[in-house]
Amino acid sequence: MAQYMDKRIRITFHDGDVYEGVANDFSTALDNPDNVATICVGNHYEFREDEIANIELVYTNAISVA
Repeated sequence: MAQYMDKRIRITFHDGDVYEGVANDFSTALDNPDNVATICVGNHYEFREDEIANIELVYTNAISVA
């Protein structure tokens, strides 16, 4: 999950829900007592790897025309 740090991502969950935000932290399975990796998005949300069906980078059009 380290490849997503400080990038805008879209998480799709197994139940079909989708959440978008900037990934700002993660923990490996070895770092957690229940042996499940997690990723933190924004300042308030932590998602478990076993809840996640897919993570993808979200690209925004950063080109401005003056």
